[in-house]
Amino acid sequence: MENMIPRGNWLDDEIFRTFVREVAPLHFGSWSLTDVERTTSALGWELREPKEVAGQVWRRFAPRKGPSAGYGTLIADASEPEQLRKLNVRVVDLPPEDLATAAGFIRAAWWVMEDELGPPTLWGGDSGPWMLWRRPGTSTLVHSHDGGEVSFELVPSATHSDAAGSGYSRGRWRAAEPAELPPASPELPGAT
Repeated sequence: MENMIPRGNWLDDEIFRTFVREVAPLHFGSWSLTDVERTTSALGWELREPKEVAGQVWRRFAPRKGPSAGYGTLIADASEPEQLRKLNVRVVDLPPEDLATAAGFIRAAWWVMEDELGPPTLWGGDSGPWMLWRRPGTSTLVHSHDGGEVSFELVPSATHSDAAGSGYSRGRWRAAEPAELPPASPELPGAT
């Protein structure tokens, strides 16, 4: 079958799965800073002071008082610092030469996410796979960056698929109905 992705061997200790279960039910309402802060503080997450980075406002969560599977950053445009665009959780940090390793982690994340949330709504990629799960209010995106990092992002559901897939070298998105996506099966032998 075309575009089959093999199961990776990642986080056998269930850290990533536990994290997915923790954040899957989060709904941020209007995605205002107040709404998001209220929702994440209920999990015990604490925000640091904002910092402007390349036309964006970043608010990082304090170490050990944030997401359980990496470090998290709330991101807004500098023009609208109270209206958040996404919550990015960097779950794997690798040197740039480890892109192949990052691709394996993304493949493993795919299967964990599919086990927990069902098949992704949108997926694609030129140099490696990335997936988007649309849900009411908040959608989930898993992808890699050029530098080898693997990110888990929560974005507003209204985010257009082209915008969700842009940046770095995420390639082109392909829209697909769940029935057209490859099944979550550990018996898959390889990828095309």
